[in-house]
Amino acid sequence: MENDEIEKILDEALTRYSSVEPLAGLDQRILNRVRESGARPRHILWPWILAGSSAVVAGLLVAAILWTKPVPTPAPVVLAHAVPAITFVAPPRPQPDLLAGLPKRREFPTPAPITAEERALLTLAAQAPNQTLEAFRDLEHQGGKPLQLNEIKIEPLHTDGL
Repeated sequence: MENDEIEKILDEALTRYSSVEPLAGLDQRILNRVRESGARPRHILWPWILAGSSAVVAGLLVAAILWTKPVPTPAPVVLAHAVPAITFVAPPRPQPDLLAGLPKRREFPTPAPITAEERALLTLAAQAPNQTLEAFRDLEHQGGKPLQLNEIKIEPLHTDGL
């Protein structure tokens, strides 16, 4: 019963509230305030939009020009005044008695003994000359690039019931 009474009270209050008429001239006062506030015309934003879009277009144009412009190779810089002139002065000839005890070689530079890696390469070349020549040709074509090795695939071992 309490709910019915609350609903009746609310209904009566709402009917009284909605039956009240606004003060005379309310609509005219609202219209006058809107006119006095000086509502801006909508076309005022267009100059700002146009300025912003033209700045973006100009930036894109500059970026496109700089992006496609070839970069010239810099010319070598020669600093003639910064490098002092070097004159070659022959060293004094050593005295013959100082060189008397040193062995004289007919070949320069003096050959060194073969390393283990060089010996292994010679052995491989002697055993399979065609394959060794082909491997060297492949290395020449790579031009110093790193070697590309195939991936090693190891199959798992199969055990019977262990």
